Amino acid sequence: MKNNTIQDVINAIAGDVQVLIEALMDNDSIGNNRLPVKELRDNYRKEDIVVKVASRSGSNAVVIDVLYDSLLEWDRKPRTGKWPSMSDIREWALSKNLPADNRTLNLIRRSIWWNGHTGQSIEEALDRELDKYIDERWGDMIMDAVAAELEKVFE
Repeated sequence: MKNNTIQDVINAIAGDVQVLIEALMDNDSIGNNRLPVKELRDNYRKEDIVVKVASRSGSNAVVIDVLYDSLLEWDRKPRTGKWPSMSDIREWALSKNLPADNRTLNLIRRSIWWNGHTGQSIEEALDRELDKYIDERWGDMIMDAVAAELEKVFE
């Protein structure tokens, strides 16, 4: 089992990751021109995100898992493949308080098929933000915890 100082740092990082993901989903301006994060606000899937600390038995390795379901949409090229599924478009329309009758949904589906769709990558935005956190916050926390443990060993 991990000592308290290092475990506290790991738990703090996991908490920061949870807050960071929720902030990313509330902000539709994060992203880049190729894969913007958009339309994630008010998405019911935000509540489905789970951040947990996991360690392998017999090892000191720790992994902070971020578990979520279907937050990544892929780019859809214009006029290729199948139309988007009716159930996905209905779910999206209802979440935006748009009409969910079959005629409207089919117009949306046809429009997406005809014009294509730029995917949303929460993973890309999260990776970029995690790099900033490591440089600006976590690196010092980790070094301080390791230094405190080394001091205990050499006392």
